[in-house]
Amino acid sequence: MSVNLLLAIEVRGHDRAREKEIRAAIAGLLEKEGLDQDFGKLAAKDGALRASTPAPVIVSASYEWLPVVQKALAAAVKKANGKKCEANFTAEDGDEEEEIPTTPGPLLAPKVKGFDRYEDVVARTPNHLVFASGGATLVTKIDVWPPKSRVLHELEAQGADEGPDGSLALLSKGRLILLADLEAKPRVLPGPAVAGVAFMRGRLLVVEAKSWKAKWVDRASGKRSPVQGGAPSRELTSFVRGGDFLIWNGATYVEKNGKLVKVMSGVQHTGCAEQTDGELYYLGRSGQLVTQKLGGKLVVVPYDDEAHWSKEVAIGPQGSLLLRLCENYQRAVASFFFPAEKKFFYVGQKHFAVGDDSEALCWSPRTGRVICVGRGKMIGVPVEKLMRFKKRPVNVKAWNDHVKRYAALYED
Repeated sequence: MSVNLLLAIEVRGHDRAREKEIRAAIAGLLEKEGLDQDFGKLAAKDGALRASTPAPVIVSASYEWLPVVQKALAAAVKKANGKKCEANFTAEDGDEEEEIPTTPGPLLAPKVKGFDRYEDVVARTPNHLVFASGGATLVTKIDVWPPKSRVLHELEAQGADEGPDGSLALLSKGRLILLADLEAKPRVLPGPAVAGVAFMRGRLLVVEAKSWKAKWVDRASGKRSPVQGGAPSRELTSFVRGGDFLIWNGATYVEKNGKLVKVMSGVQHTGCAEQTDGELYYLGRSGQLVTQKLGGKLVVVPYDDEAHWSKEVAIGPQGSLLLRLCENYQRAVASFFFPAEKKFFYVGQKHFAVGDDSEALCWSPRTGRVICVGRGKMIGVPVEKLMRFKKRPVNVKAWNDHVKRYAALYED
């Protein structure tokens, strides 16, 4: 497992006449370990030479690596000094403990009367999180902070999507329900039971539950009309929208002139997809981030240094993608991955105070916060608090090894 560490070097009791040689030895060691760009200047103060990393550094298998580096540092300094002296290589936790309050405040979203906990997420849209349990639905607007919420009683949603005007289409026990805003009265549209709902470039599309046929829905009248094109007419195995793309039963579609046009095939079943810079990213059946070019095969995208598996991908700040990691990766909740740079950094559990029980992770551009849901809480951390971590190159070799090991998972 990788962790964020603040590293430091201290040398004492050395021969000051040999300081130049000692500095060169330390510089050589840091370069060998790939840390020469991470450490600050080696400074002499109070009879000691000291240097540290101003920002946390991502370290893999630190319990094995730290003793090895400590031994190498002691040997290099001893040789440069001509005799043994004190040389220490230390590490501290780089994930600052956030002051997460127990009452609503700058980081913690307020509790909602009638829906005690933020849990059981059924949909994440650009500006909303939708929760449902116990016969009720909680709709939370996340483009403001503190977020605004509304409980819809006697309505338990199974899914939702958001239109370009910010309105929601909710799916509840086969019913199609429109919610114009948090204050509006929910409006049930007539028609046969619905199994899937998605907005395609502003047009509302539904898949009817028995015929499995796609229909366009006029939101004003509720009237449905057939969707022309190559949409499948069989039971849904996957139905996920990512931007302008709709992943549906192993293929990807876009809306063009009122028709549904297939642009990719051989797409793995997925529960999460995003579009950024015109490119589609989604989580494959193995929980890895994959992408596909039009007409091409899927490609696994390395997004960290240990080929972790993920539960969710979301658009992040500054051109990043947020990968919410699986529970067994202990201290890291997410990898912030920058596709254009092929770099990343981890964010630990301390920043979100959700342990390994996270349910949702997303970025709210209007509030400048990354929002995490877990343990019944919703935490909104300002982006600037997270962007202090140093970006590191992804480990392509680890990912290549992973793809070879689990090759069958990526076959059509």
